[in-house]
Amino acid sequence: MTGMSLRLGCLYPEIMSTYGDRGNVETVLRRCEWRGIRVAVTELRLGDRVRPEELDLIRNKITLRRRVGGPDEGWHLKLPVRKDTRQEVRTPLSEGDTGSVPAELAAQVQDLTAGRRLHPIAILDTERTVVTLTGKAGDPLAEVADDLVTATRLDQPGAEPMRWREIEVEAVEGAKVGGLLEAAGQALRQAGARRSASASKLGRLLGTG
Repeated sequence: MTGMSLRLGCLYPEIMSTYGDRGNVETVLRRCEWRGIRVAVTELRLGDRVRPEELDLIRNKITLRRRVGGPDEGWHLKLPVRKDTRQEVRTPLSEGDTGSVPAELAAQVQDLTAGRRLHPIAILDTERTVVTLTGKAGDPLAEVADDLVTATRLDQPGAEPMRWREIEVEAVEGAKVGGLLEAAGQALRQAGARRSASASKLGRLLGTG
């Protein structure tokens, strides 16, 4: 016995188990058992308060955001589909306001919220510069977005905002990019960039990965 203990946070088990993610939890439990590590699993549903300091591992997430400004202004709901892939559902900005989520998006997560009211947890202000990568014929293949981010948690009144810079490379819809994205990533790393430890801006702010 090692005497170690581990607290595992399993987010949105109703959705994750659809694609076999529950098996990941079982794998962790079994491997820890072999090594004499005690594990306590806490299942968290949308609307539950997440306390990152109380959990050792937090897996995956659903993100609902209200974006103001830019070409993709509106409401965005990102749902997990499988590892490293999320489905995005969008509605116009006019279908809700800062205190009211569009009914179409609220319906997508009503099984998880169990009737609890959705409320904002953070404000992210992004100053974005976009560079388009083109092919030999001038056709757009990918976009490099250089973001300066200022992020504020709404559950910590008076807390200083977090600020950082991040760069994303994304293929243009329908473009055949081949190895372009990998080459762009390598060029950025050679210039001093490093891979982010967080899957999203919100995850970095909340410390949930």
